[in-house]
Amino acid sequence: MLRTVLYVVSTLARTGPVNVLAEIVRHLDPSRYRAVIATLSAEPETSRMAELQAGGVAIRQLNHSRQGSFLFGPRRLNNLAREVDACILHTHGFRADVLARLARLQCPVLSTLHCNPVQDYQLAYGIPPGRLMAACHYRALRRLDAVVTVAENVAEAARRHGVGSRVIRNGIDLNVFRPPADQEEMGRVRRKLKWREDAIVLLHTGALIDRKNPIEVVKGFRCSQMAENALLAVAGEGPLRARCEQAADGDSRVMFLGARSDVAELLKGADVLVSNSSEEGLPLALLEGCAAGVHVLASRIPAHQRISELFAEQVTLYSLGGAASLAEALDKLGRANRQRVTVPPADALEKISGRFMSRQYQELYDALT
Repeated sequence: MLRTVLYVVSTLARTGPVNVLAEIVRHLDPSRYRAVIATLSAEPETSRMAELQAGGVAIRQLNHSRQGSFLFGPRRLNNLAREVDACILHTHGFRADVLARLARLQCPVLSTLHCNPVQDYQLAYGIPPGRLMAACHYRALRRLDAVVTVAENVAEAARRHGVGSRVIRNGIDLNVFRPPADQEEMGRVRRKLKWREDAIVLLHTGALIDRKNPIEVVKGFRCSQMAENALLAVAGEGPLRARCEQAADGDSRVMFLGARSDVAELLKGADVLVSNSSEEGLPLALLEGCAAGVHVLASRIPAHQRISELFAEQVTLYSLGGAASLAEALDKLGRANRQRVTVPPADALEKISGRFMSRQYQELYDALT
C-alpha cells in the first residue's frame, strides 16, 4: 500500500536543508511512498518549487507570515495531514518543528535537525533572542516522536539539551556534482566564467555570514604567496558582502559572483574549495566539492573533521586563527601542490550520496509507522 510522507519546511529556497529534502524525496521508493511537501511562507526567487513539481512532487502552500504560522498553522497543518492521509510528518527547521509540536496530529512526527541551534541562532539573531529560540526549539524536539541529526556534533549538542537522535548524514546528487570529464571541459568552464586557465582558482561558496568568516578568507587570500598566481571566486550573498568587498579593496584577483544556482559548474572550473567556518552541521558545500574532485581546504571543526575522514587525500584541515592562519594554510597547500583530485574514492562517494541518505530515512519511516 502506498503511504504518504508529509514534509514541512518554511520555504523551498535553494538552501542546504531544502537540497537535502529534495534528495530524500527524489530517492523515495515509488512503490511504497509518495511525497507531499507543505511550505509555510511565500516562495522566494531562489525557490526550487517548480523543479520539484516537475519531478511529480505535490506541493501545498500555506502562505503564512511568521506570526500567522503560530496563530493558524497548527490547525491548518492538522487538517492537511488528514486530507493527504499522511502516515508520517517529516519536519525541517524551527517553525516546522514548533508547529508540529503544537498541532494535534494523528501520525508520528520526525524532525531533521540540521544545526546546533544555540550557536546558530545566537550568531544569526543575537545572544538573548538566539538563546530563547534555541530553548523553544529543543523543547519542541523533545515532544516529537523521533529526531534525526545530520552529524555527530549536532547530535551531541542535542543530547546535552535532553534530545536523543539518530545520525543520518546529508547526501548530495552525484549526477550533478562530479569532476569535469577532462581538461577541455574544465577549460571550457573557465573560459565561460572568464577565469584565467593558467591560474589556481580558489572557490568560496555559501552565505556571507559571521559563522563562515568570509572576510578572513578574502584577507588571508590576499596576503598569501599563493595569490601571486591565483584567483579567489566568492559565490554567495549575505550581510557581510560589503565588508568582504572592502577587504578586497578592488583587487582584481578577488571576484564576487553573487548568489549562484550553478555551483556544480563553478566547481568544475575550480582547483580548491575553501571553508573558514567556525560552526557547521554537515556542510553540503564541502560534500559537493569532494564529489566534484576539487581539493578542500577547511577549518578544523568537528563537521569538517568527519569529511576529512571520508576523503583523506582530498581534504586539508587547518586551525582557525584569523586571516594569517588561512594564508599560512594556503601557502602550505601550494607548496605541497595538492589541488584538484581527478577521481574521488567510490566508497566515500556512496556514503555521501542522496540515494544512501534517503534509504536510511525510509528505514526510519518503516520503524515509526
